[in-house]
Amino acid sequence: MRLLLSIPSLAAGGAERQFAALARGLAQAGHEVLAVALGRGGALAAELGPAWLVELGKSSRLDSPRVA
Repeated sequence: MRLLLSIPSLAAGGAERQFAALARGLAQAGHEVLAVALGRGGALAAELGPAWLVELGKSSRLDSPRVA
């Protein structure tokens, strides 16, 4: 199964750690996981395991048209 997961950033935090664990676990279970960080990856980017990471580089709310 192909899955797309998104999060504002992968800075160190509880929700971000859970996101990384979910993406890693689903990828290790054989799913194709694309993890999208709206900003920069952050400290937990290395913990995604076999999941793919795309960093969109969004820096503020006003940056939405450029990211789209």
